[in-house]
Amino acid sequence: MLLNKLEFDFSNSSLKKAKARLAELLQENSLFKGNFVLASGQQSNYYLDARLTTLTGEGVTLASFLIWSMIQPVLNQIQGVAGPSIGADPIVSGVSMLSFLAGHPLKAGYIRKESKAHGRNKLVEGPLQRNENVIVLEDVVTTGVSSLKAVNSLRENGCIVNHLICLVLREEVGKALLEKEGNLQVHYLFTADELLS
Repeated sequence: MLLNKLEFDFSNSSLKKAKARLAELLQENSLFKGNFVLASGQQSNYYLDARLTTLTGEGVTLASFLIWSMIQPVLNQIQGVAGPSIGADPIVSGVSMLSFLAGHPLKAGYIRKESKAHGRNKLVEGPLQRNENVIVLEDVVTTGVSSLKAVNSLRENGCIVNHLICLVLREEVGKALLEKEGNLQVHYLFTADELLS
């Protein structure tokens, strides 16, 4: 099947409208208030499950479109996008698909928490190669520890990683860790405070 190259509208009004709608979806479907224990072990009075948004057609399309718009300034320097399974899987695949439709295909990669115990025992799944420049995508960043582990897994595989984009930055401490320890430029669509307000 052949597809014509699609043109995307990155005007301020289009991006603003898409971002407002994605915020609505995250607030309606992904934000829960109560008492929760986070993956980091921290206690919290809210929980954000972005997958309940990114695993819908509208949610993944909006998130992927907005991330694709953020990638444009460095597009000619990168060959792929990757993220930790399973939270980032929908947006990694979504951005890779949009990149193909836009005529600038990016490879996609999923980063496991642990290597498979069978087959090729891979930690990073997908066609990413050594010396390829990859942007890491995340759904939510809290402490940054799991994101940093994913970045290091890609680097150990020989990939170059300079940027991380997340849908929601939950804690500034996570951004600080990724910038300092990971030597990354961290970008995000929303802070948790924006969604909570």
